[in-house]
Amino acid sequence: MPVLEISIMPIGTDEASFSSYVSQACEVVDKRGLQYQVTPMSTMVEGSMEDLLAVVKDLHSLPFATGVNRVITNVTIDERRDKELDMSSMVQAANQPQN
Repeated sequence: MPVLEISIMPIGTDEASFSSYVSQACEVVDKRGLQYQVTPMSTMVEGSMEDLLAVVKDLHSLPFATGVNRVITNVTIDERRDKELDMSSMVQAANQPQN
């Protein structure tokens, strides 16, 4: 299953904090029924490619709905076709000692 990393930066807001936007974004992802994990710098989401691309569109548009005039969105998608992939197995593999 593809894994998406997304960070959204609303530009020109009255606050330095993004936490309220992150909370709103999590609600959008929840409503779509996708698994996600918030990290200090981005949010990871797993799902079908179709679902991930749709949620990117929704999340990018979210700050505009609150009156923001500029948004920068960074997206990275990791998709493997040789074996099953999910956030949990990726983290587990990274934490295993290497020989």
